[in-house]
Amino acid sequence: KLFAGTELGDGVYLTTDNGDSWTPMNSGLTNTYVISLLDYNSKLFAGTAGGLFVSADNGLSWEAVEMSSWTGGVVSSLAIAGNNILASMWTGPILLSSDGGTTWTPVSGIPDGVTGKSFDQVGSDHFVGIMGSGSQVGKVYRSTDDGMTWTSIGPDSSVWPAGVWVQSIVVYGSYLYASTVGFGLWRRPLSQITGVRD
Repeated sequence: KLFAGTELGDGVYLTTDNGDSWTPMNSGLTNTYVISLLDYNSKLFAGTAGGLFVSADNGLSWEAVEMSSWTGGVVSSLAIAGNNILASMWTGPILLSSDGGTTWTPVSGIPDGVTGKSFDQVGSDHFVGIMGSGSQVGKVYRSTDDGMTWTSIGPDSSVWPAGVWVQSIVVYGSYLYASTVGFGLWRRPLSQITGVRD
């Protein structure tokens, strides 16, 4: 089974024949602007422009996930960190669930008002690139404890101007890459960050 989310409001689609045909799977999905998907522990999570939804039956039915005061907000990115689930809220906190998505709390070290657009990891190190609004836009953060706490690994204003949006990050080979909105593609050796060597 392969699922695809549509950001333009058509919801979630499923293919079981390697993409030759697609079937909409939107029962109970009250917001069909799907920005992120995550498969975790036999559950499928859909981050939408109107909150987080979960399906326990491979997309046949969906129900809204209660995320305290952030329920109904835009869920821009989802990731797994160890046994935890991470959910980034647009101009809100990055939330963490350690019980399979039942309860959510803000992570430590990343201020509210920013958006984690992209997560990636190498070994036990997790990374998130920040965009949106706030003083920490343009930063990349690192967590070494399954997403519980985060610290900035830069870059500072001598590398690129404050306010640059980090659209996507990826670990590839011995580098951490960051693509920005309007300021190109950048990379940093993992050996400077994590101590990982080829």
